[in-house]
Amino acid sequence: MQGHEKISQIYSENKKAGLMQGGFGDPDAFVRVFTGEKGECLWGGSIYFDQPTDLFHLFYLNINANEFWRRHNHNQRDQTEKICKEIGHAVSGNMVDWQALGPVVAFDHDWWDSGGVAEADVIYHDGRYYMIYAGMIHGAGDTVCLASSDDLGQWTVHPDNPVFTPDPSWSTWDRGTYTRSTPHGVYRIGDEYYIYLTTQTRESAAIGAAKSKNLIDWEDLGPVMTMPYALTSPKHPECPHLVQRDGLFHLIYSHNGTNWIAVSDNPTEFHHTYPWMRALDARIFQINDRWFISSMAQQTMFDLFRPDRSGLYLAGIQWQGNVPLIRPLRQDDAD
Repeated sequence: MQGHEKISQIYSENKKAGLMQGGFGDPDAFVRVFTGEKGECLWGGSIYFDQPTDLFHLFYLNINANEFWRRHNHNQRDQTEKICKEIGHAVSGNMVDWQALGPVVAFDHDWWDSGGVAEADVIYHDGRYYMIYAGMIHGAGDTVCLASSDDLGQWTVHPDNPVFTPDPSWSTWDRGTYTRSTPHGVYRIGDEYYIYLTTQTRESAAIGAAKSKNLIDWEDLGPVMTMPYALTSPKHPECPHLVQRDGLFHLIYSHNGTNWIAVSDNPTEFHHTYPWMRALDARIFQINDRWFISSMAQQTMFDLFRPDRSGLYLAGIQWQGNVPLIRPLRQDDAD
């Protein structure tokens, strides 16, 4: 079946199953196009388009949902620890038909990923592919880790991981206590690379940042945005993601049960925000002249741990000024 034909079929199937929800646009825009392997849940997925091969690569987490619910029902604090054991890889020619290729990076190399891995994102630099991902410390916080590849299939973990942790002079990061410093993506701005982190200062929740010229040596930029702790769990912001468009930087993140957008002409300073929509792990990305949005679940945080609800959801984006409006995928989006 051709990709453009499958879009119509997926919309029909997803709508019957109640798997469609949007916001700031068409409420039936999102459709689930990939559900992972072995009935497990998907989490933290990012799409990388490889122009030389004209292929899309999805890097995501396989989540052991049964173990999560066992811990949740027993009110264990480490509900997600060691259930995110590997980063999976899938490939597609049209973002609709996906072939799972198995894990590419696993956890437990050292202290810095003794509790699992999370949030992989890929970028091309100096003739190689690089993956920024989170290493979770057993019983404590997160670290920023690096892997590299020549072909997007075989990956080598960097020998000097972690490549970055926030400076404790401004953040609460500590190797021995539970603190967040989770990277959600890596972005090229000019001739430098930036990462944005879920974290906190000693007074408030925050989104931190760092920059690098080679993806190995990072300069801590401190918090680029602070906010009160959320009223509901998680208390800190989640999934900070940067979009560059028309000379402006759009910082998208989730907090207090919804997604927010902050717009600035400076990638290290964000202030004014507006509520946008509700979609977990939302990422906006551009392929040629078209914009898309991906998400890993559509209702609540717990949907990430339900095989019947989690997966890779896709929709299109149509910009209205600086506001991204969600639209259904078009037939020619899969061509």
